[in-house]
Amino acid sequence: MNPAPPEDRILLDQVRETVGAKNRLPSSTVAANLMAVGLLIAALYGQAPSTLLYGWSALLVAYQLLRVLITKAYWTTAPEHGTDLRRWARRLALLAVGSGCLWGITGLIFFAPASPMHQALLTVLLCAMAAGSIPANAMLLPGLVGSVVAILGMLIGRLVWIGDAEHLTMAAMLVVYLGFVLNWGRGLHRVLVGSLQRRHENADLVEKLRRQTDTALSAQRIAEEASLAKSKFLAAASHDLRQPMHALALFAGAMANEHRPGELRALSHHIGRSVEALEMLFNSLLDISKLDAGVMQPKIADVQLEELFRRLRNDLAPVALQKGLRLRVRPTRAILRTDGDLLEQILRNLVANAIRYTETGGVVVGCRRRGPDWRIDVADSGIGIAEEQHARIFDEFYQIGNPERDRTKGLGLGLAIVSRLARLLDVPLSLRSRVAHGTVFSLSVKPGIGAPRRRAEPHTDVRAFGPLRVLVIDDEPEIRLALESLLGAWGCTVLSAESQQQAAETMAAQDWMPDVALVDFRLREGATGIEVLDWLRAHVAANLPGIIITGDIGADRLQEVRMSGYPLLHKPVSPAKLRAVLARYAHAAEMA
Repeated sequence: MNPAPPEDRILLDQVRETVGAKNRLPSSTVAANLMAVGLLIAALYGQAPSTLLYGWSALLVAYQLLRVLITKAYWTTAPEHGTDLRRWARRLALLAVGSGCLWGITGLIFFAPASPMHQALLTVLLCAMAAGSIPANAMLLPGLVGSVVAILGMLIGRLVWIGDAEHLTMAAMLVVYLGFVLNWGRGLHRVLVGSLQRRHENADLVEKLRRQTDTALSAQRIAEEASLAKSKFLAAASHDLRQPMHALALFAGAMANEHRPGELRALSHHIGRSVEALEMLFNSLLDISKLDAGVMQPKIADVQLEELFRRLRNDLAPVALQKGLRLRVRPTRAILRTDGDLLEQILRNLVANAIRYTETGGVVVGCRRRGPDWRIDVADSGIGIAEEQHARIFDEFYQIGNPERDRTKGLGLGLAIVSRLARLLDVPLSLRSRVAHGTVFSLSVKPGIGAPRRRAEPHTDVRAFGPLRVLVIDDEPEIRLALESLLGAWGCTVLSAESQQQAAETMAAQDWMPDVALVDFRLREGATGIEVLDWLRAHVAANLPGIIITGDIGADRLQEVRMSGYPLLHKPVSPAKLRAVLARYAHAAEMA
């Protein structure tokens, strides 16, 4: 049953207070009326015709039985709001008025003109009934007024009809008494209804405080969980960052004391492996930050899934073969409506994860139609995932069976990225798994609506850049020196500075104009790369290409750069990626 609206709650209480408690008859009201009937019979016996007296008494008793039946009928339906509740309020008011009319008519039919004593007894009895009806009908003001006026109004009319001084005086006194009783009844009505309103206001206040308390407790719990998750995240990230950094420091120390070319080559190879590990971790952390910051926007188009499957097969089948596993990617003709690059990243993470946690058997990737959508499954015969861990595996740095944080078993970020990408693409992700029997991850993707977009194959120009002039602004001397060496080896002309002011002075002194600017995001004295590039475009060249390089992965920083419109590279920037970006500007400079 729906709860009563706020405007009906007071009326609901008024009706229920008038009807009486559930499963209890209105015994007090019925008993009072029956007692009054007995007094009236005793007072008027011999003065009024017996047939009329007993007939009226039977009618009043029947009316009281009707009150009992109406009470039972109300609790059978018990409406809490709406038209039915208002209809019951009118019924109860009319019931009170009807009872008042039955008593009021005695002032006409049992009035004894020749007996002042019986007139007085009848008047006292009706005044008592009028006063007694106030508590019984005070909740519903129309019933209260109608009942009291009906009880005394007919007697007052009879007295006025007689018209002598004594009866007119008595009528006037009853009018005053009627006014007093009505005023008292209205006052009692206001008090009772006011108490109901305050009771509901207090109940609402208690409920509001309870909800606020629940909200505060929930917010506190979420904050505590977030704080704990952040602590775990930072602890795991710190550990995984320190491992390759530690190895780099040791290899650098070994190189400083090593003079044999063969050993130097081996140490250089190990340093490269450590740098790759660092780059993999930084890229994963960056992906998560981009997704959380909302700066990664999908490019929805029709995608030929077979092309994506082919790349997965070519890239990951050798990895599976090294572990003695078989990667089967089933052919498909599915055309999907999604971002192909992001979907490929999801599937690469799922397949790589499946290979990592599978020791015997293999991994199967397939796609089939399920209802209106296509369902892509990545199934393995690996260790499986216990049901209580199904939700936790999507947390950052959470891994099953890797307490020692062995990087060869992954970083624990792949599934965290998968879940975020799936939400971004609005691609439902589901999981079925049994311990020691393998796992199946499933993606439900919308079908395509047109011709698929063919993905352009990457092209790398290995030639030198020629005369490309590059302005480098970074407040770290080591980074400036490294970029000068790398870009110089590629045939670029480089001018480096630690600040906007130094760059401006040097360019003015050498009469030098850049083709492209590489600017660190966070510079000294609170300056940002966005401000520097804006200044360069305002004072050096309006169309100067600019690239921001940053080590920040904070959501607010990523949003700020995205809103600026400048291209963004994240530290550590691999030479291959930097070369690919600069190649576009070198081609533009040659065509200019």
